[in-house]
Amino acid sequence: MNRALLQTGVIHHLTMMKGLGLIDGDEAERLDALIDSVAKETIMWELVKMAREYWKGTTGMGAIDLKGDGA
Repeated sequence: MNRALLQTGVIHHLTMMKGLGLIDGDEAERLDALIDSVAKETIMWELVKMAREYWKGTTGMGAIDLKGDGA
C-alpha cells in the first residue's frame, strides 16, 4: 500500500505541476512517458486519470499559469 500511495502522490504532483504551467516542452513529454509507465503499475490508476483530467483544464494548458508568460 505504501508503494501505491507514493506512486500516486508523485504522479499527481507531476501532473499538477504540468497543469500549473511549471513544466512544459520536451520535459513535459518526457514526464508524460514516465507517468504513463509508473501509473500503469499502480492500483490507483483511476485516481491518476481523474487528476490528469482536472489539471489538464479546459484549454489543455492547465488551470493556472504560474509563470505568467501566457504560454
